[in-house]
Amino acid sequence: MDQRSTIREMSVATGIAIGTLSRHLKKGTFRRRSTRIKPLLSEANKLERDRRTVYLLPDETPQRRSWKSKRFIPKVMFLAAVALYVINKVVPAIKASFPSTNKCVILQQDNATPHRSITDAVLESESTDGWTFVMRIQTPNSPDLNVLDLGLFPFIQSLQLKKVSRTVDEVIRYTLAAFDELSYEKLESVFLTFQEVMRLVLQHAGDNNYALRHLKKAALRRAGLLMSNVSCPVSLLL
Repeated sequence: MDQRSTIREMSVATGIAIGTLSRHLKKGTFRRRSTRIKPLLSEANKLERDRRTVYLLPDETPQRRSWKSKRFIPKVMFLAAVALYVINKVVPAIKASFPSTNKCVILQQDNATPHRSITDAVLESESTDGWTFVMRIQTPNSPDLNVLDLGLFPFIQSLQLKKVSRTVDEVIRYTLAAFDELSYEKLESVFLTFQEVMRLVLQHAGDNNYALRHLKKAALRRAGLLMSNVSCPVSLLL
């Protein structure tokens, strides 16, 4: 594989002219492919990623899930916040924005040392007036199951890096501006990709050895055909 990193290296290794290789690349005789390093998952990691699967007996029917109105479907918020900010800012915002019919809220943190200060015991004081707040830890070695790492932060960074920052204040200012510039369509695309990742995790029994397909979200959006959710076959839940 180390002799196939570039067209020039392939030419040297095979004795074929660079021009000939380039023509065959355009014809599709071979293809260019980039790969990224993924976390090495243990069997325990795979089981943890796949633990939401429901196991049914052969004669059982999957439970039907329905809601009277889409206004009352439980909503999920993914936030990057720790310590006092969660208590003073995030929790009040959730109480003000979430539907009153569903007051059970699960916050997720990535188990980094600074984030462990927020526990169920800390959140217990906020679990009043029918509200229940609990903390859950992100599945180990699974950045693909964190919507922030999966797409939100990269989108913000791509906008922020378009401007040259010479001071810390400029970095902060441009980052805040990038956050404000982030469009609803980008956020929608991130969450659709996140749903596709979760589907693939189920399909591969918790492993991360999957190829993320191109959902063609931009083209579907232009045509007015973009799905609101990625469908998941019932067979993956059996």
